[in-house]
Amino acid sequence: MPTLAARMIALLLLVLSAPLLLLIALVVWFGLGRPILFRQRRSGLHGIPFAMIKFRTMTSERDSAGQLLPDEQRLPALGRLLRRLRFDELPELLNLVRSCRKRSAPWRRRGSAGAPCGQV
Repeated sequence: MPTLAARMIALLLLVLSAPLLLLIALVVWFGLGRPILFRQRRSGLHGIPFAMIKFRTMTSERDSAGQLLPDEQRLPALGRLLRRLRFDELPELLNLVRSCRKRSAPWRRRGSAGAPCGQV
């Protein structure tokens, strides 16, 4: 559980980055369409699940059989740029403010058990 100071810093960063977040949201909306945010349940520190929130960077293009195309074919230039600059991860500040996870939590592992922290 993040400390109150960590939550306040995250809130300040969220407020300061609001214009950038809005700009990125508009770019994603016009460049990739909706939904703007990508949410996924992940296992955090000590296996506690949380809802990861990122800007969407991939399309949902499918082949003739209805299967999603491989990731490299669904990642447009805009998505690559957002990922390279790590701007796709800015919405994670919401989880820090809501005390869902610490920034140092090992969030790269996927998990399916349990409910995420809060409702996204």
